Amino acid sequence: MAAMVVGVTGCATAGRDPAHEAARPPQEGPLKGYATGALSHLETFETPRPLVEVPLFDKDQQPVRLDDLRGDVVVVHIWATWVAPSRFEVPKLAQVQQRYAGRGLRVVPVSVDTPDQSGNANAFMQQNPPLEAWFAPDLSSAMTEWGVWGLPATIFLDREGREVARIDSQVDWNTPEVTALLDRLVAD
Repeated sequence: MAAMVVGVTGCATAGRDPAHEAARPPQEGPLKGYATGALSHLETFETPRPLVEVPLFDKDQQPVRLDDLRGDVVVVHIWATWVAPSRFEVPKLAQVQQRYAGRGLRVVPVSVDTPDQSGNANAFMQQNPPLEAWFAPDLSSAMTEWGVWGLPATIFLDREGREVARIDSQVDWNTPEVTALLDRLVAD
């Protein structure tokens, strides 16, 4: 079973909802042991849960769906060019994509830049192959539907497109903790 990972990057505390933070459940399920070190803020779930589809578009403004990536583990990274941690994480995620090429893992950077800023996001992605930007033109809807309270954020999806974990903060993607989690997801 492969997993999809969805990620959001940006301002670690901007837009945080204190009630959301207080309501976070304890680490649960088979991935709870991975919430350590670089992933100490990883939220895991007892059972995988569906991720609401939101309108997404590719770099050519064609509609795309996360559901079409079933069969792969997907790391969805929600980011914006105006968020400093995003500019640090995206190149690291490109390395993750290269490292897991052919192993059933796909990194999907979802930009929440406004449509008039999409050129900046596309230019940044061209500097970070093999990644290609996807866009969520309705920032408020995407973040509300996905329960994201700030940037950066990453959502991990299994091969059936279900959310198995998330992290609502910046991540150092080149750590043993991250490698262990991704190895586990692609092995399932």
